[in-house]
Amino acid sequence: MGCGTSSQSQKKPKVDHGLDVQDLTVPCTEQGYPPPLPPKGRKADIYKPSDFKEIENNAINTPDIFLDSYDALIAHLTSDARNDLQKVRAIFVWLGIQNKGGKKGPKAENPDTPRAYLQLIDKKLGSYASMFALMCRKAKVPCVIIRGIGKSASYEVGDTDLDHLKNNWNAVFVAGNWRFVHTLWAYMSLLGHRSGNWTLVETGGVKTQEKQEASVGQLNFQLNDYWFLTDPEKLFISCFPDNPKWQLLERTRSLQEFKEVPFVRKAFHALGLKIKSVQKCLLQAEKGEASITIEVPKIHSGKIKLTYDLFFKDSEASENTVDNIQLDRFVFMNYRKQEVEFSIRFPVVGIYKISIFGHDIEENSETMDWLCDFRIDCSSAKEECQPLPDCPDIGWGPSVEAQQVGMEAITHQEGLIPLKRRQKLDIQFKLNRPTELRCEMLHNKIQKSDLKDFVTSEVTQKKASVKVKKLPEPGEYALKLNFRQAVSGKEFVNVVNYLIINPPEELPPPPKPKEPRRENPFLQNIRKVLKDAIEGNDMEQIERAMAAFLKQKLEDKGELASAQKRLEYLQLKKALHDAISRRHVDVLRVAIDNARNSEHVDELSPRPLKEAERLHAHLKSVDKSRHPILKLNQRTISEIASYKQPIALIKDVMTSTFLLLGEKKQMLEKWTYIQTLLRKTGKYNVKRRILVFDTQNLLDGTIEMASHFLAGHSMAEVSECSAGAGTFFKWGMTVETSVKETRISTTIRGGMGQEQISQ
Repeated sequence: MGCGTSSQSQKKPKVDHGLDVQDLTVPCTEQGYPPPLPPKGRKADIYKPSDFKEIENNAINTPDIFLDSYDALIAHLTSDARNDLQKVRAIFVWLGIQNKGGKKGPKAENPDTPRAYLQLIDKKLGSYASMFALMCRKAKVPCVIIRGIGKSASYEVGDTDLDHLKNNWNAVFVAGNWRFVHTLWAYMSLLGHRSGNWTLVETGGVKTQEKQEASVGQLNFQLNDYWFLTDPEKLFISCFPDNPKWQLLERTRSLQEFKEVPFVRKAFHALGLKIKSVQKCLLQAEKGEASITIEVPKIHSGKIKLTYDLFFKDSEASENTVDNIQLDRFVFMNYRKQEVEFSIRFPVVGIYKISIFGHDIEENSETMDWLCDFRIDCSSAKEECQPLPDCPDIGWGPSVEAQQVGMEAITHQEGLIPLKRRQKLDIQFKLNRPTELRCEMLHNKIQKSDLKDFVTSEVTQKKASVKVKKLPEPGEYALKLNFRQAVSGKEFVNVVNYLIINPPEELPPPPKPKEPRRENPFLQNIRKVLKDAIEGNDMEQIERAMAAFLKQKLEDKGELASAQKRLEYLQLKKALHDAISRRHVDVLRVAIDNARNSEHVDELSPRPLKEAERLHAHLKSVDKSRHPILKLNQRTISEIASYKQPIALIKDVMTSTFLLLGEKKQMLEKWTYIQTLLRKTGKYNVKRRILVFDTQNLLDGTIEMASHFLAGHSMAEVSECSAGAGTFFKWGMTVETSVKETRISTTIRGGMGQEQISQ
């Protein structure tokens, strides 16, 4: 049981972690409801938890005698409610405390009772979203059930295939606005779920190399108010509705934006943090480096303590990287004024994940809350990548620990100090208590004892000065400042760290080149032939001219580099041309990646690179859209064929489908002809025809005719009538959209002649 009604039988989808089973008796919406519009104001403007204590206590102490009547239960729960918001809160709390295994008790005799529906939920035949909607409507509060995608426990940050994450949630109309409620996630969470694809390689600067075993996790039943009246921009991070209007956002966002939005958690919002760097959850390392910057609000400045876990996805590694390569001390956690930057250097290629944790030290909690996750794809390792000289758990720069002991940086207010050549260093702090400092320096190749004379400290009553002399070698140095209160006799505690970068000495200028030998007319001609070849488009001519140039050992004045650059450009262009002609997704992907990763990317855009990318996206979209149809069993297709007189929208969908497959419009006017096509087997079976379907074979005007039959219908409308027809509708819409977006006619010119790409 779930949202929507249908006259066609539907198979219940497999339950994912956090996924409701759909039921067929509770409609998604009812007539006369207000239109979906963004709410005016935020959750905090209308909901103060302290105002609902009496309502909640009444709901929590509701006797089980009310389980046999919706009317009696609703009357009891809302008896003290003064408005619709209090009614909804009472229903939300009461339903939430029923979640520990449902209400088994005596078997319900009347199916139209709360007891009966709770028992359906217990058997995974009903959903909290449906029961919540049902009870709100009984209380005369408008409530809809929203279908869509939810980033539940089986979601991994950076995933782009989200089709398996189907989910249901609600919107209730209270205080003049629609507000979101995700009952399932509010009532239970899945703790300890692991995919088994990752190895924890570093945690807060400590090397671990801990392979994470796969685990289904354990359900935790605890009411989570974050999912009650959740603000739209926060819900969008985790939930994407099938109907875009139910985003309730001022600007409707795309599925691609949903896939890319930073994956931040409840505690991230609670601390008022913001992502200041790239607003994506999937990052691409550049030259083996990536960075993430988190902005801290003024109210929490100097109070936020962070840490991290760095993972390596060994399931996709081409070699046993984790066992053979050191992966610790590669995260630089740099505290700056009102922000913290995580800079990561990667010694090996691969897929990485960083999980960031934190809390406000004034909350007196030892637990670090999960704040956010990012996935980082590294396609090229950092050249000569060296680990940091140290990786302190408190991070780098003036930290929370420094403020706790009364040290305030006067001069250097972040953890990175790049020196100029032969520069000395003087770091100064303001003190608010008698202080003792012990300083030490670390370097990857120099013993700590050999560096002790390069740093000194001077402490007065209200000021501390740490001086660093000219350092002995270029490279990275860790300067660690350890504190204890004067005359206390306690252990020194690390409170501030700086990463000092000492530049290499300037090299002497290179010797002047020798005077080139004079060239005779024969050699001059060889140089001219190479220059002329560079201006042309003949790859073989360029290769012959280069060979002759090298054979005569002529002085290279930049001609060879130019020739090699031109040759690479023509080879990339030819590869794109060949891939477009072949219309093969994998061949296109390789050609596009090679072009994108080359220095010729600007020359190849917009043609032929853009054409190749459009064709690749088109072919991939069409290929992906056929998968749900190929998964349809023949019974579902036969069910559509069995209709003697189908409703108009089903006939429209099937007419559009067979128009795309090449059937004539006149023949498709008869439903009996469509029935015959649906019943064919072998190579004329409709699933096989869609499997081998290629948009290149579409006749002129076919897309327009097919679009005409789909116009005015929606996915939700078709699926309510027939799940099978909904699958064909989605395929048709995808083909239509993709073809229209890629209907281009472009001429590719070059040494390969002239080619037409028409789609």
